[in-house]
Amino acid sequence: MGKIGIVGATGMIGRPVTNAFIESGFEVTVLVRDIEKAERLFGNTVQYVRGDVRDMAANG
Repeated sequence: MGKIGIVGATGMIGRPVTNAFIESGFEVTVLVRDIEKAERLFGNTVQYVRGDVRDMAANG
């Protein structure tokens, strides 16, 4: 299948959306503030990128 990136994967809406993409066979990459929390939810089924869209210093 395809690839998709998800922001907010550990949230109330993001969690079931992320699981649906995983179950549909997508290669999923998630942008998360807390990788440990995300790993508890998704294990090794996704790729993780640590970040925060609200962190202006990191956004240049």
